[in-house]
Amino acid sequence: MGVGEMDRYIVIQSATETRGDGGGVIKTWATFNSRWAKREYAGGFEGEEADKRISTNTVKYTVYYDSAKIVTPLMRVSDDSDYWEIRFIEKIGRDNLLVLHCENNE
Repeated sequence: MGVGEMDRYIVIQSATETRGDGGGVIKTWATFNSRWAKREYAGGFEGEEADKRISTNTVKYTVYYDSAKIVTPLMRVSDDSDYWEIRFIEKIGRDNLLVLHCENNE
């Protein structure tokens, strides 16, 4: 895969959970790393859940592996003001590529 195919600049974010004054958990997101990526749409789903209409979109982001910045499924991707939850990560061969399989719910 050539660098020219990686035309999306994404931000990978990690979560931090703290306790609020009322004892509830507050999740905040911070930049973990930024990378060039190739984005591919992988499908979508519309349906109902608990009498509520939901829409789920899935995408795959291909990025170069960086041993200094290990990405995990507990992180998310920010791309063009959209947030994508990382569901699982696939490592691709000798090129040291990672495919981040992501989804967002609208």
